[in-house]
Amino acid sequence: MLADEGHTVIGVDKTHPGSGTKVRDNVELKSCDLSTHGAIAELIQEVDPDVIVHLAAIPNPEVHPGTQVFENNVMSTYNVLTAAGRGISL
Repeated sequence: MLADEGHTVIGVDKTHPGSGTKVRDNVELKSCDLSTHGAIAELIQEVDPDVIVHLAAIPNPEVHPGTQVFENNVMSTYNVLTAAGRGISL
């Protein structure tokens, strides 16, 4: 695992109950709504990561309206990419 190799790993979730707590060495949990561009831009600026692995999405899309799933998943991805690019046009 990356954390075992000395890398700092930061997990981000919209409403993670353990946000701000340290679960183990080199692992942090943070709460952020990725569908809000300002929030993810601030977090990326604060953390200044070398790499971003974006796997966030509505975990069970069958129980949510299709438009909500689409808007959340597409806008969250767009916001992560534009914040990670820090001004680089996509």
